[in-house]
Amino acid sequence: MTRCHEIRPYLEAFVDDELSTDNALRVEEHLGSCSTCGEEVRLTRALKRSLRDTILEEDRPTLAFRTRLAEVLAEEVAREEQRAPVAIPWRKRVTPVAFAAAAVAVLSLSNGEWSKLSGWSTSLSLLSGEAASRSHDDESAPTHQGASVVANPQKIIDQLVQYHQAATEPEVTDRSALLRFEPQVGVPMRIPELQQYGARFLGASVVPVERHRAASLRYNLGEHRVTVYLFNPQVVPVRSLQELQLRVIGDRAVFVGMRNGYSIAAIEQRGVGYMIATDLDDRESAELLASIR
Repeated sequence: MTRCHEIRPYLEAFVDDELSTDNALRVEEHLGSCSTCGEEVRLTRALKRSLRDTILEEDRPTLAFRTRLAEVLAEEVAREEQRAPVAIPWRKRVTPVAFAAAAVAVLSLSNGEWSKLSGWSTSLSLLSGEAASRSHDDESAPTHQGASVVANPQKIIDQLVQYHQAATEPEVTDRSALLRFEPQVGVPMRIPELQQYGARFLGASVVPVERHRAASLRYNLGEHRVTVYLFNPQVVPVRSLQELQLRVIGDRAVFVGMRNGYSIAAIEQRGVGYMIATDLDDRESAELLASIR
């Protein structure tokens, strides 16, 4: 029988599918009889997956940048169309098309391609001096501030738990109306499907979180109240919530803890941050959150 100290050096390579067939079979055989090493493999997979999702999301250009770039390109196209062609009669027709094509290319870049054009995008922003000098920092709409990380994430936990305690009337009760929250929160409204656990959707609101916004979704689960918050993980990085402890549920890394007698859990999934506040125990809260895909 293979011992743990003989297998552990191979575990990370096993998770990355880098082992030869014979060594992979040895590891699989050992994992079938060793819960400790099996838990280590699940934790490693969950951490790698969570890290990969975070890196991919951080590499993606922000909505504010893409909006600004589209404005600059549109202004340049309009300026070119107003110029009277003199020596180069085809310039008026070609230049707007070229800029429009550039806009499409930039706004649809994959994460890997984006980094290759970062220098070009910087130069492009200088095409219009007047347009580039204007400020677009609208504090009344704190939806696209993903680049500025909130300094005190623990204060945010307190705020969200207080909203859960208050249980105010929701702004909307129709799930289809939640899409209108996206511009305010700054992330897609991917609504958790909790019906399989017997949860009933009651309604949703947008709540202020310091200078930002989060969507608050309220459910009833038997005699328990459940609030699920959706937020921008660039504003509130899940890993910065230091009072929460990592727990592996299946292949998911979930951060759990308690605050003011309420169970809380947090997770990041496909560029959206989720936090749950409820009077369920932490295991049940973690399982609810881990079900989000």
